[in-house]
Amino acid sequence: MSNKNDKELLNKTSFIEHLEELRSRIIKSLVTVFVIACLSYTFSTKILNFLTIPVKELVFITPTEAFSARIKVAILMGVFIALPVIIYQIWSFVRPALYKKERKSILPVVITSSFFLPQE
Repeated sequence: MSNKNDKELLNKTSFIEHLEELRSRIIKSLVTVFVIACLSYTFSTKILNFLTIPVKELVFITPTEAFSARIKVAILMGVFIALPVIIYQIWSFVRPALYKKERKSILPVVITSSFFLPQE
C-alpha cells in the first residue's frame, strides 16, 4: 500500500471507527493475557517455588495471601508471555498513521532504545 493510500484511508476513517479499532485491539490483548494467565495458574505453584529459591520458605500472614500470590504470578506470566501479541496490537494500531519513512526508522529506534534502558 502506498503512502498516499495510507493517508487517504486514515483521513476517511472517523473518530468512532478509530475508537472501535482501538477497542478491538485492547480486547484481543486482554483475552490473550487472560487465556495465558489461566493456563499459567496451573503452573503457578512451580513458578512460585522457582522464584523463591533464594528465600527457601515463604511465610503467608493471612489465609488468602497464598491464593493471591498464585493469582499475581499467573497474571504476571500471562502479561509476560502475551507481550509479543500486545506489542503487535499496538503496532497494528499505530502503523497506519505513520509515513513510510517513519515506519522504516522504527525498528532501529526500538533496538537501540532497548539497550539504553536505565540500569539500577
